[in-house]
Amino acid sequence: MKRLLPVVCVGFAGLALGLGGCDDAYSPSVRYGVRHDPVLQEAGAALAAERFDPDRPGQFPLLSFAGIFDPRNPLHAPEIRKKIEDKELLRDPTKIQAADRQKMETALEEMFGTPAKPKVRGYDVDARKVVELPAETVKLLKIDDTTLADGSKLYRIHCVHCHGVPGDGRGPTAQWVNPHPRDFRQGLFKFQAVDQVKEGMSSAPPRRADLLHTIEFGLEGSAMPAFTLLSALQREQLASYVIHLSMRGRAEFDTIKGAFEQEKNGALKVRLDDNDAPTDPADYLGRTHAKNLPRWVRSQDPQNEIQPVAFPFDPSDLKALQASVERGHQLFRGAASDPNDTALMKQAKAANCISCHNDYGRQAPFRWDDWGTLVKPTNLPVGVYRGGRRPVDFYYRIHSGINGSGMANFGSSLSPPAIWDLVNFVRSLPYPAMRQQFAINLQ
Repeated sequence: MKRLLPVVCVGFAGLALGLGGCDDAYSPSVRYGVRHDPVLQEAGAALAAERFDPDRPGQFPLLSFAGIFDPRNPLHAPEIRKKIEDKELLRDPTKIQAADRQKMETALEEMFGTPAKPKVRGYDVDARKVVELPAETVKLLKIDDTTLADGSKLYRIHCVHCHGVPGDGRGPTAQWVNPHPRDFRQGLFKFQAVDQVKEGMSSAPPRRADLLHTIEFGLEGSAMPAFTLLSALQREQLASYVIHLSMRGRAEFDTIKGAFEQEKNGALKVRLDDNDAPTDPADYLGRTHAKNLPRWVRSQDPQNEIQPVAFPFDPSDLKALQASVERGHQLFRGAASDPNDTALMKQAKAANCISCHNDYGRQAPFRWDDWGTLVKPTNLPVGVYRGGRRPVDFYYRIHSGINGSGMANFGSSLSPPAIWDLVNFVRSLPYPAMRQQFAINLQ
């Protein structure tokens, strides 16, 4: 891997990012800074209606607020711009006053360090100061300074050209990649096995095991490669650094959304607190970090992992499998073939997958996700599954949805056997011979 370093460094870091040098560490002068691209105030679906054309290569919908006035941008349409302005759907961080921005930057660096010296510290809400994290939290999440420093070096070599220095998904190659590289800064991760249905676990951060699985095996159908050539230790270090970037970005994101109010001219000024005193952005940032940190801890609890029930029958029993696939097809279509089967009818109405995966995904329109980019429900007969193709991967997606994408969770509305029926049906779709054997008609 060391022999690749000069090419990567010069091609991506040295030229495009101006990071300088060809060693494996960031220059001490490099800073994360405070984000400048717009913050989406509501779920992505609020931006605009579905559409059948994607964003064009080389154009990020939310690269800058000025983008909505660019005719090439998907958000350019007058009715969309009016909705954005009337409902304040986008917040422009560049409109934060310089003094408040400096307070945020200082607080972020005190809690999270720099790219060359990353760290994660806690915040004492009562004392209003940055403090060391409990040793058990550091050990559980593996966010000690040494591991983060090693992860930073690996990230600079392997990840920064797509995911960017602050983990914003806007590295120099990112604009030409579809789907866009993940922006870590909201703490949202699509493919994970945390039970999102449990109380208090909605949109929860992933387990370390989920991040490690993505790093090791990549994401099928995307530019995210499998890093199987890295050692297990190196993948652990990268996962720790991604957690660091996500914690930092989420504290920044929540502060921009919550500590400021938007004036009619778009300027952002600090809110008044309950005592009519100006909010301190640094204190607000610390408080939101103190609130979000336990969410990462809870996600690591084995009790909060999705617990798939055992497969309900012998997979070699073709008759039972065919019956399961047929039930799954009815669940997918949103209606039972026998209207008197009230139990299946109720679950089919709850599932109704075809309402999003139009024509089984073959004619599904693009929609806005919670990062403000255009995505579309999977074209299932193609058989490309970014979240993995193991049966349990399908179970995870149906049970707890896909965070940030608009894919809902069905763990509370479908029984475990019904989820397995849907898994069996979806897994059969890419194979014409199997569809014929099981009498599946996609017309």
